[in-house]
Amino acid sequence: MLPHCGKALELKKKCKLFNIHKCTNPNCSYYQNSLNSLSNDNLAEYPAKSEKFKLHYIYREFKLDFFKVDLYSLPKNASSLQFCKFSPHVMGLCLTYLVNCGLSTRKTRDVMREVHVIKISHAQIANYAATTAYCVKPFVDSFDYKPTNYLAADGYTAYKLAEQQFALHGMHFDVTQVIGLTNDDPIYTEYRWLKQIIERLNRTFKFSYKVTNRLWLWW
Repeated sequence: MLPHCGKALELKKKCKLFNIHKCTNPNCSYYQNSLNSLSNDNLAEYPAKSEKFKLHYIYREFKLDFFKVDLYSLPKNASSLQFCKFSPHVMGLCLTYLVNCGLSTRKTRDVMREVHVIKISHAQIANYAATTAYCVKPFVDSFDYKPTNYLAADGYTAYKLAEQQFALHGMHFDVTQVIGLTNDDPIYTEYRWLKQIIERLNRTFKFSYKVTNRLWLWW
């Protein structure tokens, strides 16, 4: 049941490692808030190209049990996932503050103590992150990304220079640059949503890396 509207999620797709569930309730507050956040241009485009916009709540149900891990293969300083002192819920809270909120391990430790009255060390939080990275890494390594040979980006000149340098080494791809904030060109209208996805990914990575500046994620 979705907490935003109380309706049951619908199974939309079955993949090898996970199932995708989606809320299709048009009156769901999550959907309505996402819809209201669209710009006038995107709102006009939405009825014809709704697949470009992820407005409905989507949930991935992983089929893998992350807690059934070969303990002998875990890297040094990783958590054993036996949870002798803390529970999986505590681990989830730590990762939420550390990864989603971008807090450092020490600030996460402080939040756990002051908000949840749970005394946990910053080293243990770092171990949770290392263990999670180890468990998630196979998904990243084996995911079928289906890459294309084109790239949507903003007007930064380095992208065109990179295109030329990669071509010298036999790697060819096309860079489509979307400049400005309005769709004054048909090309901008077609590729802006791709540029925004790439920029959001970059912002997310920079936000997390800037705070933690750690290499224990082993990507």
